Amino acid sequence: MISSEKFLLPAPQVEILKRNEAITDYLHTQLRKKTGLSKVALRSKFPAEYALIETRLENLLKKEWLKFDEPQYKIATEQRVLANNIFFELTFLPEDLQG
Repeated sequence: MISSEKFLLPAPQVEILKRNEAITDYLHTQLRKKTGLSKVALRSKFPAEYALIETRLENLLKKEWLKFDEPQYKIATEQRVLANNIFFELTFLPEDLQG
């Protein structure tokens, strides 16, 4: 059996993210990939915040900045130059998650 302690990062290399930071990083990272952002994985990873996130994603679909190829959200090819605007819209601040 392999000890998981061998694979732990040293404390200075560990970043503890706040919930809003984790959501933002996840969305940005997944959308930068060619495969896009999985709706299923998103719902599993952030169930409490899913409705809020989905609302923002739907707004981006209406703007045609994203496209939805079941079950993936992707940046529309012609909108790649607008990626920073998309990431701004999908940045979550602490106050965004308050009731």
